[in-house]
Amino acid sequence: MTARRLTIEVGFDLVCPWCLIGKRQLEKAMQLLAQQRPDVEAVLHWRSVQLLPQIVSPGVPFKPFYIHRLGSAEAVGMRQAQVRLAGAAEGLDFNFERIEVMPNTLAAHRWIAYTAQHADLATVERLIERLFKAHFLNGENIGDAAVLDRISVEQQMARGETELAPFAAMQGVPSFNFNGRIHLSGAQGVHRLLAAMTACLAKTEALAAEFPA
Repeated sequence: MTARRLTIEVGFDLVCPWCLIGKRQLEKAMQLLAQQRPDVEAVLHWRSVQLLPQIVSPGVPFKPFYIHRLGSAEAVGMRQAQVRLAGAAEGLDFNFERIEVMPNTLAAHRWIAYTAQHADLATVERLIERLFKAHFLNGENIGDAAVLDRISVEQQMARGETELAPFAAMQGVPSFNFNGRIHLSGAQGVHRLLAAMTACLAKTEALAAEFPA
């Protein structure tokens, strides 16, 4: 049987906790899809979206930035509690107390783009995972070139930078684009993502039946 192709584009930024949560949810949804539809070849593309390009490099103090952004320390605490609760359901333990700097993520995203040009998807995903961990779990400043160089040595990955290809996220990140037909924004949950992928395949197959090659 010829494999059906499902192309998934994920818009993300490394300082968005919902993007890391959405990454975990997508991984689970793709595992379920593989079990239900072994005839489907899922092709994943990570699309960098820099949410805060105005932040100077290598960054600004994290706590004052978020208090200014959300209006009060109480609002920040409520938002972080919400993220922690959602993250715990996906096996994530966000460590906001360790984050001292809100970084400019441009160099990190350019490194991801460089890696995508020179390595396979597994390597790209390993780098993305390490950079998410660096920011949200370890409190490392991923806008600092010295930090990125150290991660490069640790992961045994060449560090280069490539210009980012434009990508318009749908109403913020994380965003999920399935075969250019179905779009979702936000951390939607495993079953919503799976339903979107299944619906996208059904649309593709219906068109193929109506207009056979």
